[in-house]
Amino acid sequence: MLSTRLLFLCNDNTFLSVLAEALANSMSDGSVRAFSAGLLPAGHVDPMVFELLHEEGIAGAGLSSKSWQIFTFPDAPGIDRVITLSPRTALVALPAFMGDPPRLRMVLDDPREITCPAERRWQARLFLRRLKADLCRLMDVRSSEMPLDLPVYEGLCAKG
Repeated sequence: MLSTRLLFLCNDNTFLSVLAEALANSMSDGSVRAFSAGLLPAGHVDPMVFELLHEEGIAGAGLSSKSWQIFTFPDAPGIDRVITLSPRTALVALPAFMGDPPRLRMVLDDPREITCPAERRWQARLFLRRLKADLCRLMDVRSSEMPLDLPVYEGLCAKG
């Protein structure tokens, strides 16, 4: 059975997209294979990702921060859907990928932007639950029926 290959794309590939990659792969029955990348990768994964995954019983081995450019090489895995996750990534012109796969938007506020450590942890757990719910909906639909937009969550981070 051929799996649907998803590429989660965000700005720095340290938190949002890496977490989505790990969650999607752990939730898949083999029909979905997820990858992640960044427009300007930071070169490291935020330690909070590994903490959240550990709390969920999901392995984080092999996760890394990488550039979207590796998915344009001829020997790169084919990508069936590109999913942008951060508000900044959703606004920029996205790079061209082999085969020009459809693109989806799943815009979520980044809990790392909160300065209070206790609030940041609480919001990160809330973010994880919302991301899991969206991934359940996304992965429950056949790839040809995937919507172009997923819910945009406003107000996850306290502004002010």
